[in-house]
Amino acid sequence: MSNKRIFYACQSLAIYKSDMTNPIEVHGLQSVGITTTFNLEQVFEIGQLAIYENIETVPDIEVTTEKVLDGYPPIFLLATKEGAGPTLIQRSKAKCSAMLSIYKDTSEQASGVGQHQVLLSGLFPTSVGYTMPAEGNATESVTLAGYHKFWGGEALSVSNFGTDAPKTGVQRREDFLMATSLLPTEIRGINAQGGNITAEEGGGFKAKITNINVNCDLGREALFELGKRTPYHRYVSFPVEVTAEFTTIGLSGDLVDADGDATSNISNQTIDLKMADGLRLNLGEKNKLQSVGYSGGDAGGDNVEITYNYQTFNDFTVTHPHPDVAASGMPH
Repeated sequence: MSNKRIFYACQSLAIYKSDMTNPIEVHGLQSVGITTTFNLEQVFEIGQLAIYENIETVPDIEVTTEKVLDGYPPIFLLATKEGAGPTLIQRSKAKCSAMLSIYKDTSEQASGVGQHQVLLSGLFPTSVGYTMPAEGNATESVTLAGYHKFWGGEALSVSNFGTDAPKTGVQRREDFLMATSLLPTEIRGINAQGGNITAEEGGGFKAKITNINVNCDLGREALFELGKRTPYHRYVSFPVEVTAEFTTIGLSGDLVDADGDATSNISNQTIDLKMADGLRLNLGEKNKLQSVGYSGGDAGGDNVEITYNYQTFNDFTVTHPHPDVAASGMPH
């Protein structure tokens, strides 16, 4: 019987090298979406009201994904395995392929031969984001873009879904490695070395961080040449902005002064974030405070929250020790 629906247990996603070899299933996947846009360019002519031709140009294929951090390889690293190294510039030319497989809606796991498959080739990462919350699971979000999408073809065989489990456990607030991460010293409670030390009054840390968001938009541009329809390359538009947002529980204000007469109110900050599953996000030493917000504490009973937003450019080194991607990274 044909499927009556598609839901989480009967679909799977695998990332391939650009030549469609070495497929690796994405574990901990929470969502996947595919959007196809057929770009049209209109030509009219003098002497006629009706359209002269509605030209179909190169289609845009966008794949959006989100997974929990769980000890398995991050999607961004799977998609950039062919990069020259772990830094953003070294990963910037790497591309990959992907296959979404759909299985019977009466199956308990995505295994064996799928009923339908869609192959997406020539994919480049266009945006990457990581969220580390105090409530909920730590996640990675990656968007991939390309020009080719084909339904049908050879099926992806998956053997381990159904008995699958996280490599290290799904990462949560206690898995953020506060002892070895380096944080901006402008955040109240962070010491001069970038550490968040234990509070004197027993338990917890001086800086009450409740959420961290890191985002990098690669802003790719297509390069065309005469004689070829599709772009021959889709390059990263450097400089690339990298942002990091830290939300804390307010204890005594943000304590960040802003003097309009001063030539410098802020300084470069080091941001190096580590999780227990081995994920490391190194944003370098030139992060600057872009804004700080004080909000909440209203009559409804909310607590005051202070949000620190940092900005840097081109420093975005993501590494992970899993053997499927460790070769494209650096030692921790």
